[in-house]
Amino acid sequence: MACEKCGKAFAITEKKLEFNDKHYHPNCFACADCKLSLAGKQFHEQGDDKICSDCFMKNHAKVCAKCHQPCAGAYSMFGGQTFHMDCFVCAKCGKQLVKRRITTKGDACFDCNEPDKED
Repeated sequence: MACEKCGKAFAITEKKLEFNDKHYHPNCFACADCKLSLAGKQFHEQGDDKICSDCFMKNHAKVCAKCHQPCAGAYSMFGGQTFHMDCFVCAKCGKQLVKRRITTKGDACFDCNEPDKED
């Protein structure tokens, strides 16, 4: 049996890691960015690459258009931009815009943009 990454055979007593029915040397099962072992760590997959959570947040996560921080977990997309759920709010009333009627006029909700509303 050989390592999926380097192709070298495993020694009889050598430790093997298994992921998706493939076997790896512990040092071969590593983050594509920082090259540190992923053994026992959470990671993300992008194509054939495996990326540790730290590198993913620094280098690959979508960035919130409002606070400019990486988006982990749930996020919203509007107008081609990404927002944390807590950042996707009406600029006038401050209510979250998720599951609300919104318009493309500025950064306010539909209710705040109604023609009969006064500023």
